[in-house]
Amino acid sequence: VECCSSVAFIPGIKASRLYKMEDGSENQLWEPNRNADVEKLFLDSSGTPIDSTIYTRDVIDTALGLFDVYDNFIDFMNGLVADDTIAGWRALPYDWRYAPDEVVKRGVEHTDGNIYFSESVPAGELPFMEKEIAELAAVSRTGKVSIVTHSNGGLVAKALLTRLAEKKAAGESDLIDKIDKLIMVAVPQLGTPQTIAAMLHGDDQAMLGGLILNKQTARLFAKNLPGTYVLLPSAKYFDVVSEPVITFSNNISNAANFGGYAPDISSFAKLGQFFLAILDGRSDPTFGDIATPNILNSTLLNSAGNFHVAMDDYEFPAHIAITEVAGWGLDTMKMLNYYAKRRCPLCSDYVLKREAVNTKEGDRTVVWPSVINSTNNGNNLFLNMSISNMTNNENKLHRSILEIVQLQELILNIITENDTLPAFVYDEKPLVSESERRLKLSVYSPVSIAAYNSAGLHTGIIPNPNPESDLVLYEEKIPNSYYSEFGEGKTIGLDDDDTYRVVLNGTDFGTFTFEKEETMGDNPSIITTFADLPVTPVTVAEVLMEPGTATTTIQLDADGDGDFDYTLEPSDEFNPILFLEVLKQFVISLDLPPKVEKVIIKAIDEVIKKIEKGKIKDIEKKIKLAIKKFSHSKGHLKKIPREELEALIQMLNELLANL
Repeated sequence: VECCSSVAFIPGIKASRLYKMEDGSENQLWEPNRNADVEKLFLDSSGTPIDSTIYTRDVIDTALGLFDVYDNFIDFMNGLVADDTIAGWRALPYDWRYAPDEVVKRGVEHTDGNIYFSESVPAGELPFMEKEIAELAAVSRTGKVSIVTHSNGGLVAKALLTRLAEKKAAGESDLIDKIDKLIMVAVPQLGTPQTIAAMLHGDDQAMLGGLILNKQTARLFAKNLPGTYVLLPSAKYFDVVSEPVITFSNNISNAANFGGYAPDISSFAKLGQFFLAILDGRSDPTFGDIATPNILNSTLLNSAGNFHVAMDDYEFPAHIAITEVAGWGLDTMKMLNYYAKRRCPLCSDYVLKREAVNTKEGDRTVVWPSVINSTNNGNNLFLNMSISNMTNNENKLHRSILEIVQLQELILNIITENDTLPAFVYDEKPLVSESERRLKLSVYSPVSIAAYNSAGLHTGIIPNPNPESDLVLYEEKIPNSYYSEFGEGKTIGLDDDDTYRVVLNGTDFGTFTFEKEETMGDNPSIITTFADLPVTPVTVAEVLMEPGTATTTIQLDADGDGDFDYTLEPSDEFNPILFLEVLKQFVISLDLPPKVEKVIIKAIDEVIKKIEKGKIKDIEKKIKLAIKKFSHSKGHLKKIPREELEALIQMLNELLANL
């Protein structure tokens, strides 16, 4: 028997580039250079692209020239052709805005190589993917094609096989007989909880290995995006996963009318009610209101439900060998938790908050039960990405899983029908060890967070090399680390097996909270909190993390001069004296006229004395009077630049709110 079949590769969602011609030149809209690029990709309420001239041409090798997506995988596949293992291979890019069952019906390739999925396929011609597979089969040594898929590409493949089976039954085509293998890597066959947070709030839109969209833009884009709806947990997801996908705190009614859903959402029917606000009657949030969950598109929600009814129990043709590979060992969102929190320590009103609850049984995006679908009767495998990352000294997550050398070796073995399993690949699900310790470091309010390991590798925000771009870029160089912006918080996840220097930089005026959560296995064990610490744009704080160290302190440089002014112990309470001491340091850093600086410092010292004596009412009056004076900037205050006066007013208002 000849070996081996040619290969077609179907990439994941948002992993094909999208383009548009504008004023005679080509504009790459995805991967985007700015949020405005994404706005040009919006769809209407029926899920139809507003602009029908968008086209694709290629899959993403290196996003923005900075972050590998399929770069090494493409080299690997080219190598299989070069060494004559296979006769050929092709990547099949597609317009991922469409649902998988629409993708396989569409795709018209023009003579310039551009592929339009918004155009109708001419009579007598094949849609793009069918045409490509037929051409690959024609030159394959075996006359057959093996399909490799990543993430959403697996759902597209299932829709394609369904279509080809229908064509054979109708006597129109035997192309399905020419497919011999299907390799499904990290495919969310039953959806995944992370999509819930993305669609409702625009959370965790960390894409392509280093790109963060504006949350408001990301959420608005997702609302009418059919390709995203199929990634929500399906009805079958709740049959195989016992844990809820959304939980609510006992006091949730103080912040939102969610009592009808409490204490949790653990059924497909109730999840649909929450998506459509059936039990709480909430209205569509405004563009800037990211705290309130969005109301989803009922038509697209129903269409996605129908897709899963057909696909979740799909039985593959017996002649196709199925392999399902689940990534495992990385922090992956398994549920979204909503809770009510007081707006400030002494405030009577509450605000709605949310947080992600993670499990190690996933690849950072998809939990394993969604990938390993028992009805497929395939070869079910697990790739321990945690060990792989540590061994290879790299940090591959869901989006870059195909860059892992051992996974490429597995794909080669399957293509060549070699039953050997490479390192880190297992035919049984690994166990979550209670001895495996993880760190989750979160900051809330106006600070950034970055981490450096003992080798100097960095995880956190990096400068955007494009000065005209409004996108946030980040990197995750530390093995098994991640950077996430979820809710109002910014989080870095780390293995607790190295020494880390964590750096916090102030970005505005106010207070911030730093929280360290130590996890053993899947269970949170110790949470250390530094609450309501004062911050200004010049504030710098550092935390040294050493393996297994129980105690944690923060060193605070209040004026940004490079010397630490305070060493702080954990505390859940606001410290007004510390706040005022930091405010003094900030005033000194402003380079004010000496007389003006002296007057302000003296006033701050007087407030500190009154706090020490417990005279809160006097303090409130004094602060309000100071705010009034700063607002009018009369007399000697005229010598202070207006922006610096506004900063002082902001700090005093923050102090007033927290007293």
